[in-house]
Amino acid sequence: MAAIKATLNPEGPPDRPELHASKQKLRDVLKPSYWQQLCPSLHVTDKTFMEGVASFELPEARLDDVKEQISYAGVAQVASPELPWSLSPDILAQAIVTLMRYGWPPSLLAVYDEVWSLIKQAGVMMDKATGGNACNMDILAW
Repeated sequence: MAAIKATLNPEGPPDRPELHASKQKLRDVLKPSYWQQLCPSLHVTDKTFMEGVASFELPEARLDDVKEQISYAGVAQVASPELPWSLSPDILAQAIVTLMRYGWPPSLLAVYDEVWSLIKQAGVMMDKATGGNACNMDILAW
């Protein structure tokens, strides 16, 4: 299987034209293997990958500060060093560009487990900071 070349040019032609959205049948796009071919470095319905993703939690004092920020302003800021994400945002940016080059809307990034892993990582903190709220995955990507 030929690898798809990484590029940040969403206007460029796809490396594998046979994988373009316009050439796909419904039965093919329902298979994880199709999406895996588009972004081979990402995961699709990979239970082992998802089981390996650990959520992170803030120390109690910091969590109290976040709760206070939310109570006062409706939002809170948490610094990047406090959030040890399991992947680089560059990986997701590249996947969005790839999806676009192959004729798919960027929001289909949610096909990949990496998007769900970010929610899993932040879920415990969000739950504790907001009194039980959870991400509903009503997302957009562009």
